[in-house]
Amino acid sequence: MFDQVLFLVLLASGAWMTAISWFVGSVHYPGFRSVAPAEWDDYHVRHTQGIGPIVALPMIAQVVATALLCLDPEVDSTLKAGVLLCAAFSIGWTGLISGPLHMNLKQDPPDRLNRLISTNWVRTLAWAILTALSGFALLTS
Repeated sequence: MFDQVLFLVLLASGAWMTAISWFVGSVHYPGFRSVAPAEWDDYHVRHTQGIGPIVALPMIAQVVATALLCLDPEVDSTLKAGVLLCAAFSIGWTGLISGPLHMNLKQDPPDRLNRLISTNWVRTLAWAILTALSGFALLTS
C-alpha cells in the first residue's frame, strides 16, 4: 500500500514537471529573447525567484519518494532501477547542467540560452518516462 502512495507521488510530480518542462522549453525560455536588454537583469531575477517554488516542491517530493521506494523490499528491482535512473537524470541534470546554465544566463550572446533550451529536453524526457513508469506501476499493482 505504501508503495502505491509513493508511485502516486512520483506520478503527480513527474507529470507536473513534464508539463512545466515542456512549457519552459517551448515557450518560456525562448521568450527570454524578447526581453529588452535594459530589463534583462531584473527579468532574470524575477523569473528565478518565481520559478523556484513551482519546481522545488515536486522535485523534493520526487527525491524523497524515489529514496523511499528504493528502500522498499516489495518493489520490483527493475522498476526501482527505472525510477532511480529517471531521478538521476531529471534531478541530476537540473543540478549539474540546467541550474548552472541558468544561473550564469546572459541574454547576449545567446549561446548559453540556446544550450539551456536544447539541454532542457533531456530532463523533460526523464520526467515523462518517470510519469509513464509510475502510471504503469499503479495500474499493475
